Amino acid sequence: MSAGELDRAAEVLRRCGDSGVRDVRLMHGGNCTVYIGSELVLRVGRSWPLDTAQELSCWRVARSHGVPAPEEAGSGVLADGRPYLVYRHVAGVPVESRSGLAAAGETLASLHTVSGHRFPQEAHNLPRRRARYDTALRGGRAVGIPEGSWADALLRQAAEDWRTSREVAGHGDFRSPNLVSRGGRVALVLDWTDARAASPESDLGQLAPDQLDHLLPGYRAHARRQPDLDLVAGHLLARHVALEVGGVFPTGTSARIADVVKERLRRGRWGRG
Repeated sequence: MSAGELDRAAEVLRRCGDSGVRDVRLMHGGNCTVYIGSELVLRVGRSWPLDTAQELSCWRVARSHGVPAPEEAGSGVLADGRPYLVYRHVAGVPVESRSGLAAAGETLASLHTVSGHRFPQEAHNLPRRRARYDTALRGGRAVGIPEGSWADALLRQAAEDWRTSREVAGHGDFRSPNLVSRGGRVALVLDWTDARAASPESDLGQLAPDQLDHLLPGYRAHARRQPDLDLVAGHLLARHVALEVGGVFPTGTSARIADVVKERLRRGRWGRG
């Protein structure tokens, strides 16, 4: 990373109102490069160009329903042609504690009060993310999920749900790294690249099993309807299978997660906090 690139990021932040910016901190996310100034944050697509208009629209709708989405401070296109977004910086830590995840469940339930027609019908994101469910169905046997098994049936149910459901506004990647906690509450929900109309279960299925346990009580207490936990499990499995097939998760991850899911569904232990 060159000093010139950091200087250019600082200049964008100044133009958007961060007059006190001096040093810029750099972070790399899965899809974006993030430059953090003193008051504002500059986010630039790294592996895929941001659809800034779509993401800004999602922020505004979410904020109007009490969800702490980023507060817009600017947008545009860099000299190299990459679209960017600028938003207000919110200090905090990733949501990881039991109480923090319970609060995150309440936040997600608030988002799911928004009708799906208020969000994009399809996400503008990485091709591999758009193909996640096809990848999971094709790759199930390769990672230890036989065709016709109970786990394969859950994958197929989740894939059909993803293809057809446009019930609520969905974040698409509602996980700890994208949730900023401050004072025991969710102060900011980041990275709306995957946002689209979907089912509530598809958002819940983005979490790891232990995190889902702690998030579900807060979600259930404020949700408009109770989630179908078999369908949540199918989405959770689909995410792990697709990422293992893609080389992101190590070999054996999906089989281990399938065992955890089977045991929790059998014993009815999901979401006891």
